Amino acid sequence: MATAGAGDVLSGILGALRATGLQPLEAAVVGISVHGRAGDIAAQRKGVRSVIASDLLEAIPEAFHVGNFSSGIARIINPSNKGTVKAISP
Repeated sequence: MATAGAGDVLSGILGALRATGLQPLEAAVVGISVHGRAGDIAAQRKGVRSVIASDLLEAIPEAFHVGNFSSGIARIINPSNKGTVKAISP
């Protein structure tokens, strides 16, 4: 993830999530997770030392469908209402 443009990809993810109406903390939780998953996916495809920012971009859709983001739905805890889970469609 220490490659030129990786931070720009993260900023784009965060901005897009905020534009959907997520609060800053919610967008950060989802965005950082998606960015990290995209990095893992890209590293599996290209090799750890070969990943560039465009590889992260290509992996974002798949990153939303992995693990807790299955079916394109991100579930995060809503900090303003403890114990509730809010579903967010990316």
